[in-house]
Amino acid sequence: MLRNTLLLVMLLGTLSSCEKEIEYKGKELNNFLVLNAKLTEGETIRIELTRSNTIFENKAIKTIGDADVQLFIDGEYVETLQAYNFFKDAPNYNQEHYSGEAYYYLYNTESVKAGSTYTIKIKHSDYNDISASTQVPSKADAWIKNIESENGNLNYTVAIKDEPGKNFYRLRVKGCYDYQTINGVNETGCTYLGYHSVSTKDPVLSFNRIIDEDSFTDYPDNVYLLFDDELFDGETYELKFSIRGEKTDDADIEIIQLDENLYRYYNTVQMRDYYEDYAFSEPVRVYSNIKGGAGVLGSNNSHLMTLENHN
Repeated sequence: MLRNTLLLVMLLGTLSSCEKEIEYKGKELNNFLVLNAKLTEGETIRIELTRSNTIFENKAIKTIGDADVQLFIDGEYVETLQAYNFFKDAPNYNQEHYSGEAYYYLYNTESVKAGSTYTIKIKHSDYNDISASTQVPSKADAWIKNIESENGNLNYTVAIKDEPGKNFYRLRVKGCYDYQTINGVNETGCTYLGYHSVSTKDPVLSFNRIIDEDSFTDYPDNVYLLFDDELFDGETYELKFSIRGEKTDDADIEIIQLDENLYRYYNTVQMRDYYEDYAFSEPVRVYSNIKGGAGVLGSNNSHLMTLENHN
């Protein structure tokens, strides 16, 4: 009994000697600016500016409407952007996710141009300055080469002529379907298809890996249907995929060329969503190119191909 008591006292002494006080500096509780904007060739620029939430705050989105937001194009100052109240423009929008008003910054003097570099610099008296840049990619040189119908599926071959150097792409498919309303009226609806509706064994849509029926892999789904040109740099590549049971006369195919910022952002988002349910996996940090803050400033250029003209 005495021996067991001595062992217990020694164990407690060992555990207590392992304690160490760490001074908490509180730096992690500082809020910072979050910039999110996706620039699309041919469209106006819209910027969403919010601030981060600490672990002790609620998750409501807090937008910033009184910042100094400056736009530069190809290194030249262009304009200080004005903030607009989103809820006044869309009064029926669900406001429960926001704290207070919701603002966005708009530049509609001219549309986004391919090849130009856009830089955003933001100042606010309560937060650190932030900035980011993106160069708008060119439109992908792509065309629908072949379509075959097989067992209720449409099998596509889309040719992509890639320029030398690093290039990043995204596939989007808009499919149409017939349905009947509650009044018995036959209608046709069109929507972008989720990745579950697009079937493929093409390696570029499988993160440049060969996939067969016997393969077992613990890897994220390619939710955004992203791919790069690692396997066909500077060459013409034939991308193959299938969609199920869609109408051929109304389907649209988009090959979107992304800048690297947007590509890495989408890729890390889908990796985070996949691994967050795994208790023993390392946390995935979502990519950001915002200096001094968080979020992403990216750009893209879409090539829309309809089945009517096949180009």
